[in-house]
Amino acid sequence: ALAVQLGIGDRVRLVGEVSHRAMRPLYARAKAFVHTAREEAFGLVLLEAMSCGKAVIATRVGGIPDFVRDGETGLLVEPDDPEALAESLIRLEKDEALRASLGARGREIATREHTWDHYTEDTLGAYRAALAGEPGAPDCAADAPAPETAATADVSVVIPTRNRADLLERLLRSVAASRVAPGITWELVVCDNGSTDATRQVGSEMAAAMPVR
Repeated sequence: ALAVQLGIGDRVRLVGEVSHRAMRPLYARAKAFVHTAREEAFGLVLLEAMSCGKAVIATRVGGIPDFVRDGETGLLVEPDDPEALAESLIRLEKDEALRASLGARGREIATREHTWDHYTEDTLGAYRAALAGEPGAPDCAADAPAPETAATADVSVVIPTRNRADLLERLLRSVAASRVAPGITWELVVCDNGSTDATRQVGSEMAAAMPVR
């Protein structure tokens, strides 16, 4: 194994599959929790660790920075940067006060803003706002031309996204290449949650070739 080759075999434990119930004791034993994903839509496992009061180190990808706020609820590093990761680990190991502060603040955020009740109410609120046409309702590719099928589509697929133009383009091209049963009209509704990348441009360009709005 790589750990043995690196001379750290006695410090690495590969525990295999762990049940959800058995995770809490493992979190409790840890000084910190590290999640080094290259891609991550959200990062639920980070919230699990934070809810246990653990300081977390994570990569600045996907939706992770929405709740792992660097220096406040955890530490963020760029993906594929082992030096920065090592520095953050050493920093947490040496600074007990920082570990405690990040752990306490992270637990507060996880248990206050990221519960199922909170998500349910947020989702219902978004639907209510969209139905009422209120300001601040989800922006469903407003710049893209509305397809002719928008009012009469048999099937509407809603795609929520934020700063993932690359994945959105791959998804839309895959759908465009697939076959739909004859006589079935359909549309894709891309809901852009404040993207700052090329998401809106991708949606607008693809809308010229397929029913996207």
